[in-house]
Amino acid sequence: MVPLIPLHRNGDFARLWTGQAGAAFGSAMTSIVQPLLALAITGSAAAAGLIGLLGLGAATVVRLPAGVLIDRWPLRRVLVAADVVRAATAAAVAVALLLDQLQITVLAVAALLGGLSAGFADTAQSVAVRHVVPAPQLPTAFALNDGRGHAVSLLGQPAGGFLYGIAAVVPFLGSVLSYLAAAVLTLTISHPLRDSRHVHSQGPMLRELLTGLSFIRHEPFL
Repeated sequence: MVPLIPLHRNGDFARLWTGQAGAAFGSAMTSIVQPLLALAITGSAAAAGLIGLLGLGAATVVRLPAGVLIDRWPLRRVLVAADVVRAATAAAVAVALLLDQLQITVLAVAALLGGLSAGFADTAQSVAVRHVVPAPQLPTAFALNDGRGHAVSLLGQPAGGFLYGIAAVVPFLGSVLSYLAAAVLTLTISHPLRDSRHVHSQGPMLRELLTGLSFIRHEPFL
């Protein structure tokens, strides 16, 4: 038997983990700054809440259909596309701020697209871990992913608020860099992110979606 390589020496896992940590940090920063900007633009707490709801709601609702689609799409492309879309939306807000042309509709679209992209990215990276980490190490790998999520939640939003205090555009520029870095790191993963033994789902997409909804409906907690 070939001895397992420790996770800290697994370059592909390190690139995937680091890239998604950076992207999640960028999303955490924008998730707090976007409602603050909405409040500053409109003076309405309801508008600020709506912007926050768009991002969080889109990321939550899209996860189930994203899982069905990701079973059919190349993981690497999904991860890179999600990061590129998030980088583009953050850059659009940054440009609007620099030109002093930011409107609430721009924030709403950015929050919606960012949330949808985050839902796809989170689902895809959970699947991608299985392609770069041997089965015996998966519990540790998923635990590290979970710890990364908690750390980002603790640090990302305060960092976003701090940078917003310096200048409203700064957290968005930082987010753009984090998303682009995540895309580059994903592209450098050497292991194929679709196992050669993987067989694309043969069932109709609607049936698989209904199966997922049925599972949720029968889980008391969910």
